[in-house]
Amino acid sequence: MINFKEIVLLDDNNDTNFYNQDVVEEINIFDTISVFESPVKLLKEIENRLQQKVDIPGYFIVDIKMPEMEGFEFLDELEMIIEDFEEFPHIFILTTSNHKRDQEQFKKSFLAKSYLTKPLMPETLKKEIESM
Repeated sequence: MINFKEIVLLDDNNDTNFYNQDVVEEINIFDTISVFESPVKLLKEIENRLQQKVDIPGYFIVDIKMPEMEGFEFLDELEMIIEDFEEFPHIFILTTSNHKRDQEQFKKSFLAKSYLTKPLMPETLKKEIESM
């Protein structure tokens, strides 16, 4: 129920999403790029897809600091939704933060696989994807 040819960009900043979309397009790995500014709307989209038996994205790039719901809160909610899956999506945290607290939260996260700093670079993203 996971489509590893789809990636989701989740950041409350439209300019960042626009830039990240260009980066993802440049590496030319994904068939579908979905962009969300709201973690709540993205969670609803995932729940709707699962109810309709439609695959969910295999990759996510998630910002940590968002006003509606922080990135790690989003991951906790997502984990509850997909806890019965046999395989899980690959999730990249993307942030400007090098704060120890954020890095510790990343290490505790079951779903987050990589901690990347902004700006996202094509070669960095491609290398992370290839290492999975």
